[in-house]
Amino acid sequence: MDEDGRQDPITQFIDTMRSQRILNDTELEIYDFGLRQTILTSSDVAKHFNIRPSTASNRLKHLTKQGYLEESPRDGASKRSGKGHAFKYRAVHPKLALRSFISGRMSLEAAVQKIIEPLEITAESASYEGDMWLARAQTLAISEGIRKIDSAQRSIYISGRDCSWLKDPDVKEAITKAAKRKVAVKVAASQLDRGLRSTIKTTGASLVNCPIIGPNFCVIDKSVLLIPYKTSGLNEPYELLLTTHDYLVQGFVKYFEGLPSLIGPK
Repeated sequence: MDEDGRQDPITQFIDTMRSQRILNDTELEIYDFGLRQTILTSSDVAKHFNIRPSTASNRLKHLTKQGYLEESPRDGASKRSGKGHAFKYRAVHPKLALRSFISGRMSLEAAVQKIIEPLEITAESASYEGDMWLARAQTLAISEGIRKIDSAQRSIYISGRDCSWLKDPDVKEAITKAAKRKVAVKVAASQLDRGLRSTIKTTGASLVNCPIIGPNFCVIDKSVLLIPYKTSGLNEPYELLLTTHDYLVQGFVKYFEGLPSLIGPK
């Protein structure tokens, strides 16, 4: 509580989530803890809640699969880590994590609005430069991808064999809006079906028809790399890997810009 005895906005938000029964009490406590930190590890959670590290790890992984946390699979390569190969986690902004819940729930939407500024202040103190973050829940993967596409100011490079993730209507809408903002949207693919080719044409993007080797990826403004992928079968949901690691980003930019000259969609 603050000096006037009022609950802080994050506590109010967590209480609203509890009243809506979106997460159980244990999950809410960890999400609350994550919202107040910049980075979490299983050791942090184990120490804070006085539980076994293995239990903390399982709970963090569970919240990650639900879309309330993102994990950094490259923690061992981080110069700032100093914690071996332990995974790092960060809380997902409630606007993204609760995207499917907020509609029609006025009390929840109001609670989210109240914590936007406090979370922005916390985020300003964090440095994620060079980290790689993995969004495991498909709803979060799509939301994160759309958020980055919406932030594009100059260019969007999209590459993949079939670019099937572009079939999502919200992703299509985000790309269409970017093209209308005069962002240079360029798509390179080798196995587009007729329907997706037509979809890309309606967005206003340019299209490269050429053999593609490597993963699906999207580069925003030559500074943010998104890699949507499926962990196993074709029917598995998409996950999203995100990084601003300059060496990796520029490698994908160089690959894309080395493709044949852009031609208009047929």
